[in-house]
Amino acid sequence: MPSNYDSIRKDEKRKDELLNNALMLLGQMYSDRTHFIFELLQNAEDAGAAKILFELFEDRLEVKHDGCPFNERDVRGVCGVGEGTKAEDLTQIGKFGIGFKSVYAYTSTPEIHSGDEHFRIENYVRPYKAPTKVPTDPWTTLFVLAFDATDLEPQTAMYEIAERLRNLSARTLLFLRNIKEIEYKLPDETGGLYLREAVSRGQTKQVTVIGQNNGQDEDESWLVFERPLSVPDSADTVWVEIGFKLEANSKDRNESIVRIKESPLIVYFPTEKSTRFGFLIQGPYRTTPSRDNIPKDDDWNIKLVKETALLLVDALQSLKKMGLLTVALLNALPIRMDDFPEDGMFYPIVEAVRNALLDQELLPADDGTFVSARNAKLASSAELRKLLTHDQLGELFQSNDDIKWLSGEITQGRTPDLRSYLMSELNVEEIRPKTFAELVTNDFLKEQTDNWIIQFYNFLGNDKSNLCRKRTRNNPDGPLRNKSFIRLENGSHVKPFNDNDLPNAFLPPENDTDFPIVKREIVKDEKALEFLKKLELTKPDAVDEVIINVLIKYRQSNPDISDDDHRKDIKKILKAYETDSQKKKKMLEEQLKATKFIRAENLVLQQIEYKKPKQLYFRNEELYFAGNEDAWFVSSEYDQVFYNLFKDLGVHDVARVKRKMPGWNRHVEIKSDYGSHKRGLN
Repeated sequence: MPSNYDSIRKDEKRKDELLNNALMLLGQMYSDRTHFIFELLQNAEDAGAAKILFELFEDRLEVKHDGCPFNERDVRGVCGVGEGTKAEDLTQIGKFGIGFKSVYAYTSTPEIHSGDEHFRIENYVRPYKAPTKVPTDPWTTLFVLAFDATDLEPQTAMYEIAERLRNLSARTLLFLRNIKEIEYKLPDETGGLYLREAVSRGQTKQVTVIGQNNGQDEDESWLVFERPLSVPDSADTVWVEIGFKLEANSKDRNESIVRIKESPLIVYFPTEKSTRFGFLIQGPYRTTPSRDNIPKDDDWNIKLVKETALLLVDALQSLKKMGLLTVALLNALPIRMDDFPEDGMFYPIVEAVRNALLDQELLPADDGTFVSARNAKLASSAELRKLLTHDQLGELFQSNDDIKWLSGEITQGRTPDLRSYLMSELNVEEIRPKTFAELVTNDFLKEQTDNWIIQFYNFLGNDKSNLCRKRTRNNPDGPLRNKSFIRLENGSHVKPFNDNDLPNAFLPPENDTDFPIVKREIVKDEKALEFLKKLELTKPDAVDEVIINVLIKYRQSNPDISDDDHRKDIKKILKAYETDSQKKKKMLEEQLKATKFIRAENLVLQQIEYKKPKQLYFRNEELYFAGNEDAWFVSSEYDQVFYNLFKDLGVHDVARVKRKMPGWNRHVEIKSDYGSHKRGLN
């Protein structure tokens, strides 16, 4: 036989049991049952209260506020289950309904005394008249929550509520518009006070909240920005808000915005939804009843996120005008991209920040102004940033835009997340010494002052990048090695060395000289001089005289050099060859061996020419190349003093055999003007 469905449907006792069970579950839906304190704060805020007092006793909690007294609509609301309109859902944060049911974790019969209303609530939704209790001035409303829940000892209730009140945090007041004071008193006659003060500051307001958090004094200042928006199907207005925490520097007391570690989404009071921002955002988001989640696909919530993104961009411009757009503030922005997936609820805010920083002048520049990411450069070192002005950066990058260095506070060591964000998300280029060396041009260098050239040489002297290094087997020339960055006395520029690795410039000697020298004004700077010496530039000496001024004459085709000039030249060569510097001597040897500077005689052709040392033989009457037109001998005009020099350079004192005849093997004694000795000819 089937059940009597009509009887079940009309069973009033069953209906009451089901309703009570459902409401009991609602009262237990919060992970923290002391959450009801926020519900009472919300009611006081909606009632326009400026003050609220939580007075805790061993058997009850009494809550008083000075807001508007209850009316019948309020009575129906507190005894109902979310009976308001959608517009009311968004404009009233403490409308009771479901939220108030959280008090039933501690009491079964809450009492409310406000204005003409004096009632208790039984079975969650049924109001009954209660004996009149008129709150004393200045209070208008009194809640009495007796600790009579069946499954909770009064002592436990008292302990839990006391802990919540002690840990309420002054930030609870931050985004409220009416309540300025929260006071609590405990059974042991201790208590605490949380205060809020808001003052206008330009286009925003500065909110100061003070109090105690678990026995620790709190004193925080915040800048709160707000943006109004209309409620659908209503003439009411609500606001999205952003709060930046202010801190004063301990040294100069200057204020700056700092990143906060914990940033739950605020729906008038903290929710369990973390934003991962370095600041707080607040708005009338639609939440689950227990406020532990915010549906991200809800149209209203999507709109609030977009409005908050617009507000944040506007706030950055305001902070710039207020002198608070600093590197510390940038660190508070959503720059840690791993925290913000593209499908995340708050990604539109992340995207808006990135676009604003990319196109608007919101990044602190090194000169105290601001620059967009498109026109910003990071310097790898303070020295490079000091060396190149913003105008010079524009010249190097051949840009008509105002290219600027970013603030020197942005470094790998101090702000790694921000530096990474700038480079990876905003495509800001980091300029290193090697980058600069590759960009610099001869025309750029010619336009710079002597003082800048001095600073440039100082920079190169401290550089560890080997920008001027000489090529080795494993490394090419440094990027500056083949650029004309040496400024001469006449103002022109040359490479430090030519293709043969010979100096194109010298350090200035004490006296006047015809040598190309580095500008004397530049070498007066000790650090600049130190760099040039490190580059291996030297003052001109006898070796340089020979290489630069003497041998060049002999490298011409058919040099026209008088006998007297040649005698002077050869004496200079001999003197230079006596240098104590092995490096200089080696360099001189290489140049002499490669130059036709020795007068030579051809006995067959009866000619005199200049030849390289290895092309020649020493003169000797017994050493005779009968009919050999290829045999050239050192001219007899040279004194014996030149023998060792010529011999070191490769002049032969023995016949060189191009082809050996069969059976030919004998010794001959070679006699010459420089002595006699035996040589074997093979």
